Amino acid sequence: TPDESLAYYMVTNNVRVYEGQKLGQKHVDQLQLENVGAFEVAPGRSNWIAAFVPEKKGAPAMVKIYAPDNLKQVVAQKSFFKAQDCELMWNVSGSALLVKTHTDVDLSGQSYFGTTNLYFLKANGDHDQIVMSADE
Repeated sequence: TPDESLAYYMVTNNVRVYEGQKLGQKHVDQLQLENVGAFEVAPGRSNWIAAFVPEKKGAPAMVKIYAPDNLKQVVAQKSFFKAQDCELMWNVSGSALLVKTHTDVDLSGQSYFGTTNLYFLKANGDHDQIVMSADE
């Protein structure tokens, strides 16, 4: 977090939360999410946590936003295809998230460079939409 009160570390199927001044000690909380591939903590005081799970075996990719005081509570989520990796970008206040997804290979054969899409999510779950698709 910006004030260094908490630190986050991703391991297999978990994002662990540590007290910022006690990094050598056991984690104080954890977000359990199978196949988590990336995460980003919102700036400011909100400390929402956005976590990304890539596509796997025909299942869509997903971004979930969690409340910092209850890492079992999903407050917003968006699922989509054509997403092997992503970049998670919070706005300055931590109230909204841009999700830029990417695939290395375009299975339709239309592009050598894969596909990229951009999605917008409100942290509180009120709104989500595609901003830019690979078709535009």
